Amino acid sequence: MIGRIIAWLFIVLALIALGRDALIFVDSGKFAMAPLGALWYAIDRSSLNLLQAVVERYISPTLWNPVIFTVLQWWAWAVFLVPGIALFLIFRRDNKKKKHRWHSGTFD
Repeated sequence: MIGRIIAWLFIVLALIALGRDALIFVDSGKFAMAPLGALWYAIDRSSLNLLQAVVERYISPTLWNPVIFTVLQWWAWAVFLVPGIALFLIFRRDNKKKKHRWHSGTFD
């Protein structure tokens, strides 16, 4: 249940990011999708700087530059949509109803 809620949250965030890109396209006439890092920087630059400092100082400097920095350059909607769909597929419900069969006077 929690996995499906998180999956829906990621999908909604992806749609919000895609909607933001669409609104900017309607307003300016230029089609440009925002990378996750630029969007995060516009929302709260201090938390992005704090994340960089914590990762480089306490975890590994090489984790920031090739890994996290690369993900921050990807389109924001794609960064949210891919894990959202993956979680949705992992935690999907099995909608097949079990057929109840009559065996020796009882249902299975």
